[in-house]
Amino acid sequence: MKFRRFLNLGISTKLSVSFTLIYIFAILIIIFIFFWGVPFTSIDGQIEVDRLEFFKVLNLAANMKKNQIENWIQDRRADIEIISSNTYIAEDVTGLHLKLMSLLEEGAALSEFRSKILVDESFSDLSSFLENITNISSFYSDIHIADPDTGIVFISTDANSLGLNLSGMHCFHDTLLSETVHIGDCLVNSGSTTSIIHFSHVLKDKRNSTIGVLVMVVTQDAVKSLLFSSPNGFKVREEMILVNNRAEILMPLKYPLSNGETAEINKYRIDALPVKFAVRGEEGIIDSVDYRGERVLAAYRYIRMNTNWGWGLVVKRDYSELINPLRVKIITALVIGSIGGIILGLITVLITRGITSPIRSLKRTSELITSGNLSVRAVIKSNDEIGVLAKAFNHMTDNLVEAKENLEVKVMERTRSLEEEIIEHRIAEESIRKLSFAVSQSPSIVIISDTNFNIEYVNPMFTQISGYLPEEVIGKNPIFLNTGDFSYESWEKMMSKIINGQIQREVFHNKKKNGEEYWVSVSISGIKDENGILTNILEVQEDISKEKGLKEQLVQAQKLEAIGTLASGVAHDFNNILSIVLGYSDYLLSKLDKEDYIYPIMEDIKDASTRGASLTQQLLAFGRKQSIKIIPLALNNVIKGIERMLARLMMENVKVLLKLEEDLWTIEADEGQIVQVLMNLAVNSSHAMPEGGSLTISSGNINFQISDMELNPRLRAGDFVFLSIKDTGCGMDEETISRIFDPFFTTKAIGIGTGLGLSVVYGIVEQHKGWINVKSEPGKGSEFKIFLPALEMQEQVETEVKPLSFRKMGEGERILLVEDDKALRDFAVRVLTENGYIVFSAAGVTEVFDRFDVESGAFDLVFSDVMLPDVNGVKLVEFLLERNTELKVLLTSGYTDEKSHWMHIQKKGYNFLQKPYTIDTLLNKIVEVLGKS
Repeated sequence: MKFRRFLNLGISTKLSVSFTLIYIFAILIIIFIFFWGVPFTSIDGQIEVDRLEFFKVLNLAANMKKNQIENWIQDRRADIEIISSNTYIAEDVTGLHLKLMSLLEEGAALSEFRSKILVDESFSDLSSFLENITNISSFYSDIHIADPDTGIVFISTDANSLGLNLSGMHCFHDTLLSETVHIGDCLVNSGSTTSIIHFSHVLKDKRNSTIGVLVMVVTQDAVKSLLFSSPNGFKVREEMILVNNRAEILMPLKYPLSNGETAEINKYRIDALPVKFAVRGEEGIIDSVDYRGERVLAAYRYIRMNTNWGWGLVVKRDYSELINPLRVKIITALVIGSIGGIILGLITVLITRGITSPIRSLKRTSELITSGNLSVRAVIKSNDEIGVLAKAFNHMTDNLVEAKENLEVKVMERTRSLEEEIIEHRIAEESIRKLSFAVSQSPSIVIISDTNFNIEYVNPMFTQISGYLPEEVIGKNPIFLNTGDFSYESWEKMMSKIINGQIQREVFHNKKKNGEEYWVSVSISGIKDENGILTNILEVQEDISKEKGLKEQLVQAQKLEAIGTLASGVAHDFNNILSIVLGYSDYLLSKLDKEDYIYPIMEDIKDASTRGASLTQQLLAFGRKQSIKIIPLALNNVIKGIERMLARLMMENVKVLLKLEEDLWTIEADEGQIVQVLMNLAVNSSHAMPEGGSLTISSGNINFQISDMELNPRLRAGDFVFLSIKDTGCGMDEETISRIFDPFFTTKAIGIGTGLGLSVVYGIVEQHKGWINVKSEPGKGSEFKIFLPALEMQEQVETEVKPLSFRKMGEGERILLVEDDKALRDFAVRVLTENGYIVFSAAGVTEVFDRFDVESGAFDLVFSDVMLPDVNGVKLVEFLLERNTELKVLLTSGYTDEKSHWMHIQKKGYNFLQKPYTIDTLLNKIVEVLGKS
């Protein structure tokens, strides 16, 4: 009996040891699952999951950086387009371009070219404007404007770059060919490793002719700060590589090369696959080897710069960064699991030694199964009661395992379904979040109303423009913003169309909270749900107030330009007619006795002709079609010179007062036009004081700072001279002030004024790069204050009044007269012949050549009209000068704009006589040209 008990005890002890080993093995599995999270058989799967996560992050970083760089490039394109479309810049560049052409034809040296350009007022204005751009934006180092024909830089923020030749640059020629914004490839400055990007665009004048190439230079530092900045707070751990279309690096690499050397910018070429794919214009992800020979995960993108080239962008991370965390996790799990297993094994062995009953071993087995360890099975060593009980436990455990596996399958299926739903929900939330950000950050006004057109939502831009807070407009109809020119009936009619599914586009004249008016372009449409039912109304508005004002200014400028063009076209024929009338009036007056009853009639005819010529000159001055002579001018001397004349023009009860600053700065102006400004404004003020008063003419110096420009956008920084004409007359209201510079607008009675006086003043001041301020109130008089730029290099000048030269008779000099107008030609022949000259007349080029051949070119002077029916007069005299180099030249024209070839005549130094002319002016000019005065 004792032996049997001992035998049973030995069997139970063996079972306990077996159960103990199974227990230790189960504990190890639980430890590994706790510390690692997946079975060891899923290592490859975990690596693949981490690898895909790496690619996802790399894709996101590459897309964000590509968008950031492309937006930056688009901003730079917008910068150069805005500058090149500025009409004021085009006007100044046109003048400097003409000066450049003149200097090039004169063969000026580089130092002479720079010195003359640097003192030019237009250059100073332009260079200051361009330097402000480089100061405001840290992207640009230099801005140049080059001649489109020679490539010579004649405007630059760097004075040392003046005279630099850009014709060898590809971007220079590509810009001229395409006439669009062109981005030049990265270059290397001599003596440095600074890579430069050139943004270039053409500049055009009013006639759409190319007058220059604008080049904006961006340095490596600007691109470097862009590349290594973190967009939207996204912290970039990856290395970013930027290469040009030749796979040469544009920015320093993060790591040394495989041989330990540092790659040189713009010279080292990367042959790695991600870079090759990016340069070819491809985009994607790749598991490859980088420039160090290290395995990396990379995302590559192509950034298009121009149609024929672009940059390659590679964002990469080392493969070791993917594997190392997993290795650490495995080693940690093994160490902790091993230590834990050893400790639990020792404890279990110690406990097992004290167990002598197989029942307790079976109990432990049941407890393990109850705790969820279904892998444990009872060890059957015999067929006794314990063996039967162990078989029953094992059968129960098998049933539990089968039930658990079925349950796990159902749980996994449900888990997949929930994961898909969560992903869809996250995608929907992300779309809603992006849409919310887009609407709240939109540069346009966004208004969402319900189907009754009551406002439910407005974005921040609405508050920024209108001044109304959201809580002030929620529940209101948007029509409350309108100034009243859009009726409620029109609103309802428009909304009925929107309800029927139509999109309506309108322009509204609205009023802000502070009472200021503004214009918006509105697009209104309905918002429908998934069932097609209208739920809301969407309004998207663009503030077009500035565009509206610019359009009105354009219409006004076009109106002034049209009248100026009309005046120029009429001038030629009208001046020919006036020359005949004036000439024959003088001729008949010289033949008549002053006691003759016809004499006063002829004087009236001459006076009417003179007034007609004056009216023509006013029309041309208004249209800025006259050729002017700009010289350094002392304004005070001009005012004092016409003081007596002004006193005679004023009525007896009007007193003229002068308040002139003694040390007045010198200006550059045409003396005759400044006199015309003074006369027109003085006469206009005199008419405003029919019952008498005082006219005060003042002058002074003034300096404007950049801060002053905020108060008045017409102001410009710098030194100016002002001229003030102030009267004590009837004054004007605001409506009259807004129209006083319109051509032919007048408040005077019929027959008193033409409506051109103030328009002429406006045209002359604009032509002299100045501006006019008008201050007036009904019953309180008016003040016209004119601001003209002061000469940078001040010099003392005196205004001379040249005495009229007396008429000198000819001494048989031979004159070839070329004039297509027969009446004017006959008049000139008569006058010159009677004054001692031998005249040969011709109406066209054929007669000229016949006369020239018959007389063998033996002429002292050729007197020719510029506009002839079959040839240009300038070309004709140049041809005659080739055959007779001693021939004197005198040209005349009724045109005063570009048709008179005034610039070419000045450049060649030819003498010029403006039509209409009198007998005295003709004879004095002939004497002057022949060198007898």
